[in-house]
Amino acid sequence: MHLAYFGQTPGQGTGSPITIFRHLQRCAQSGARITVVAEWGQAADACLAEGWAVHHLPHRRAWWPPFSGGEGWSRTLRMRLWARECGRILGQPDATLTYLGLHSGLLSEVAAHYARASGVPLSILVHDDVRAFPPGPAETLEVLVRRYRWIMQQARQLWFVSRELAGAYGFEGGPQNVLLPIPAGGTPRVAWRPDFATRPVVVSAGFLYEQQYPLLRRVARLIDRAGGQLLLLTCASPALRDLCAREPITLHDLLPTNRDALDFVGQRAAGFLAAYCDRVDEMPWIRSSFPSKVVEFSQLGLPMLFVAPEESAIYQWNAERQMPANLLPDDEAGVADFIAALQQRETWERLAHATRTLADTEFSPDHIQRRLAERL
Repeated sequence: MHLAYFGQTPGQGTGSPITIFRHLQRCAQSGARITVVAEWGQAADACLAEGWAVHHLPHRRAWWPPFSGGEGWSRTLRMRLWARECGRILGQPDATLTYLGLHSGLLSEVAAHYARASGVPLSILVHDDVRAFPPGPAETLEVLVRRYRWIMQQARQLWFVSRELAGAYGFEGGPQNVLLPIPAGGTPRVAWRPDFATRPVVVSAGFLYEQQYPLLRRVARLIDRAGGQLLLLTCASPALRDLCAREPITLHDLLPTNRDALDFVGQRAAGFLAAYCDRVDEMPWIRSSFPSKVVEFSQLGLPMLFVAPEESAIYQWNAERQMPANLLPDDEAGVADFIAALQQRETWERLAHATRTLADTEFSPDHIQRRLAERL
């Protein structure tokens, strides 16, 4: 099988590049030949190390008319010219894959034009509702939404990160088109340790927005009061450093790789925190996004504490599965109960079991990859 991917250059790190990298790696391990049509100006070392062919489309040819990036005939013509270049580069692959995200739409549009012209089946991963991240004036946003919907209409298979995201684009979300971000896998499970009984460390890992700070401040105080400690593994901004200096929060800078982060959390944490904000309108994207860090760090098998508004996709997802420690932002007693549970082996094991069940089923990288591959 020859699989061609269009979009942000896959590689280690966070977000879509590592999600795509993991999927492509597993496809290659199953015998697929991988070709990457990559965005300009991004490092391709990880792809080249895997032995994948990496191509960049020409910005223009001497006989091509200019293209400013706006709408209209020049955009359509440029897309068709780039699609023709893809035919020359790729030949006739068996399948194509792209990631359509907030900051990654141009090559997805090229992929849609190429699929339309060539008849090669296109699969699209979608993780963002662009309307939750307004890029500018309302008319610009409307153009972007219309363009994204057209791109999706060219796909044989759409994969949304949540049922709510599918609904945001006018599709019905279900087992046929909802796919969670794929975790690394192969992560050793954390076992109970006696130090959990004294002052259990709860870790929150990943990028943080300033809208999360007020809730984090309250949760940190509740954890401290209950006998625990909050540790943030994240990119340290001046505002965040100031917050941690004034509150009972330990701050640690991001680590070089996801594997380093998993090892770090596994060696220190008694529990994992996924906390967002007080109201969904403060972070509109959480209505439909599913946090990849929850899937990633679930592989450690740690008890998980969720704190999010009721309207968020993660709160609804947890509620449907009756996940423990799925709290609303004003549930102070629930935070204290979670810390108390970490301090007793029996209750810690019960909470950890819920996470491990997810890690072995819906969050399993083998399960997620199999669902993607069987529809490529």
